[in-house]
Amino acid sequence: MKSGGLAGLAETITVQPDGKWKQGDARNTNRTGRLSAAQLSRLQALVADPRLDAEAKQSTPGANKCNDAFTYLLMVDYQMIKYEQCGQGKPPEVTMKIISLLQEATAG
Repeated sequence: MKSGGLAGLAETITVQPDGKWKQGDARNTNRTGRLSAAQLSRLQALVADPRLDAEAKQSTPGANKCNDAFTYLLMVDYQMIKYEQCGQGKPPEVTMKIISLLQEATAG
């Protein structure tokens, strides 16, 4: 989930194990599709990356208060990683790669 910003964005992307995805936002705009074989393979590799566990344990709500920051919430299986883009240093690498992959794959 990506939320925040000046416009109050609230976007969710859900991916099934077979690569089918659904994207929705606060305006109830829903789109569906399927990841390519290469995208699904890359996503599976990122989800299996052991650094993701460490990122979940270090998940922080953001050190500062930012009016136009984006907050990312990534759920993998039953694990949650939260990252607020608000000047808190280096973003979680694997989490951001997953988010980037999904945003590119579902861009329309």
